[in-house]
Amino acid sequence: MIPETLREVLKKDGVVAIATLGSDGPHLVNTWNGYIRITDDERLLIPAGYYNKTEANISVNDNVLV
Repeated sequence: MIPETLREVLKKDGVVAIATLGSDGPHLVNTWNGYIRITDDERLLIPAGYYNKTEANISVNDNVLV
């Protein structure tokens, strides 16, 4: 279940940091709150166009910190 506090935060202007960990260490990218969508089944959809390093890191370590 996605907490109401997070839902409220996502309605405001702001930045979300996305951290992954690859073989060469941590990697950070960001997106804007306004781009994130919550699905009916309580998943966060975060667009990540051109996040090549993030994608590569997830292919070897699927832990993601948002």
